[in-house]
Amino acid sequence: MNRNNKTFTLEQIETIRSICQTSRETDEMCLLVWLLIETDLKPRHLLGWFNRNPDNRNDYLQGNIVLPGGVLFTKRHHAYLSQFKRKCLKWIGTSNVSFEMLSRSVRNKMPGKKLSTKLKELHSPKKIIKKTLLKKDVKKSKLPNN
Repeated sequence: MNRNNKTFTLEQIETIRSICQTSRETDEMCLLVWLLIETDLKPRHLLGWFNRNPDNRNDYLQGNIVLPGGVLFTKRHHAYLSQFKRKCLKWIGTSNVSFEMLSRSVRNKMPGKKLSTKLKELHSPKKIIKKTLLKKDVKKSKLPNN
C-alpha cells in the first residue's frame, strides 16, 4: 500500500479521540493528538505559532476550546512522533503511523466533528449566497421583455 493511501479506520480514530479527550488535561501527547483531530492545524502549526502565542491561539479557537496560557509543547516534532507511535501501538495495536496519516484520516472520515468545519462555514455561506444571486440574475436576464 502506498504511503499516501494509508489511513486509520473510523473505529481507530474514535478510539484515539476518546482516549485523548479524557487525558488531554494531564497528558501533553494526548493534547497534541486531540488538537490534530479537532482542528485543521498541522503539527508544524501546533508546535510553532499556536504553541508560542496564546493570543493567536485563543483567536483561532474562538473560545470553543479553553487552553492554558504559555508554551504548551516543549519537545520537537520527532520526539512527539516517536511517542505517538508508541501510544498507537498501545491503544490500537499498530505503530506504523504518522501525524499526516491521522490528519488525512480525520479529514476524509470525520469532517463533521471538527472545530475547523465551523470556521469554514463562516466563510462559505458568503460564496454560496453570491453564487445563488448570480444565478438569479442570469435567469432574470434570460426572460424575454414583454
